[in-house]
Amino acid sequence: RRRWRTDRFSPQNSPAVLLSPESCATSLLLSLRRSAERTLSSSSSPPPVRTHGINPPQHVGPVRIRNCVLGCPASYSSVARRSLEGCARAAGFDGTVRIVTES
Repeated sequence: RRRWRTDRFSPQNSPAVLLSPESCATSLLLSLRRSAERTLSSSSSPPPVRTHGINPPQHVGPVRIRNCVLGCPASYSSVARRSLEGCARAAGFDGTVRIVTES
């Protein structure tokens, strides 16, 4: 199993930490989810929605993002795709709607 050393990127006198690719992907997805939730929760007005004569939904309280769509390179194997989906679950997504293959 591969591990990445962080001492190449950290300042002097800080301890080196070994990270797996899965933990890096999990922390990145967690950061993106939290940032999106914070942005959507703090917006003063919801984005415009075509309602076709029906009253638009009112923006109420904090927003919880539950699902995601992930993109991965075409060269990813099915094991790597399952690992990416596991990282999304570890980052707090309830389910991955789709994994899109980028070409």
